[in-house]
Amino acid sequence: MLCTALLAMSVNAQGPSGFVFIDENGNGQFEAGEWNSTAYPGVIQDAVDNASSGDTIYVWDGE
Repeated sequence: MLCTALLAMSVNAQGPSGFVFIDENGNGQFEAGEWNSTAYPGVIQDAVDNASSGDTIYVWDGE
């Protein structure tokens, strides 16, 4: 099963929320199609490994 992970950090009192997305081409910008990356099969585990208390990990079916 191909999946995509999005690690979304919760808003906290110290600043705005941020998020981490799958950046296939490494340009640092979110672009169409980068959610359904098959280039990074370990992204779900990477999201879990890098999550902190209060973070939310979203997982959707891939294409």
